[in-house]
Amino acid sequence: MSARDEINVDIRNIVLNFKGQEFKINTWQSVCATWEAASGLVQLWLNGKPSSMKFASNSNISGPMIIVVGQDQDSYGGGFDKDRSFVGMISDVHMWDYVLSPHHLDNYSQKFNFPEGNILNWRSIEFLITGRVLVQNEQHPC
Repeated sequence: MSARDEINVDIRNIVLNFKGQEFKINTWQSVCATWEAASGLVQLWLNGKPSSMKFASNSNISGPMIIVVGQDQDSYGGGFDKDRSFVGMISDVHMWDYVLSPHHLDNYSQKFNFPEGNILNWRSIEFLITGRVLVQNEQHPC
């Protein structure tokens, strides 16, 4: 994510730039990207609002899967540069092997009932912390 008004979505070495996104720095945001392998259609949902759709690749992902959160990988499962790592807070990350309906995406953005990720489920994930990372419970405003 850039510090301006754009969010990049990378799919199979294709970078899609979604410009004109309205988000505030240092404020919790709900960000979700969808990609349907059969059609190649990609859509960004920011705080429950959908962007226009773009095209990436219409092919399935095969082989062993490596999920990296908060870091850009320059090679499959590696090639990390500490100067290009995410700085900020991340919470409630989920990944599905299907595209959620607009109803479920809206529920996700508002923290209502939604199907938990069947590939990556933030609430039941076992993770490895590397470097200076602080894990804490979500804080709710009074």
